[in-house]
Amino acid sequence: MVQWWFQVAVSAETKGISDRSMIKVKSRGNESIHQMIRRFNKLCEKEGLTRDVKRNSYYEKPSERRRRRMRKSIKRSILGG
Repeated sequence: MVQWWFQVAVSAETKGISDRSMIKVKSRGNESIHQMIRRFNKLCEKEGLTRDVKRNSYYEKPSERRRRRMRKSIKRSILGG
């Protein structure tokens, strides 16, 4: 049996942590590679890695970043209270 595994270094700067963590996926029993990749993608999505990659794929000006955060906070305050 061949052991397969994936790992990705996840930067935790968005969460205010200065170190890096790893997402690791090891094969379980008779698990196929496709099932492992699906599990890996779910872990990446849960960690927020895919969202960060998409957001950092282009440059966002600081003013646009502030505007986006303000819109998000206003939406949260309207829906929450």
